[in-house]
Amino acid sequence: MTLPDEEYYSLVAVKNFLYDLMNPAHTKNVPSEVRERASRLIKHFPMQHRLNELYKDHITPNRSILKEYENGGGWGKGKDE
Repeated sequence: MTLPDEEYYSLVAVKNFLYDLMNPAHTKNVPSEVRERASRLIKHFPMQHRLNELYKDHITPNRSILKEYENGGGWGKGKDE
């Protein structure tokens, strides 16, 4: 069962993954169709303040963990920006 904090941090990681897919400096050799699809998906993806609002009654965002996810870390392979 997924806990609210796991869901929250996964959403942050997915958002950053989509931004990375759109950025050729972060993801080389990605087909233009994939970059365009990521761009369409991120268009309506909730911004960080909206995620905080949605989860405010369920978690208290841990700034150190959030920073790790914002930098592409988390439950997957991390990267430095």
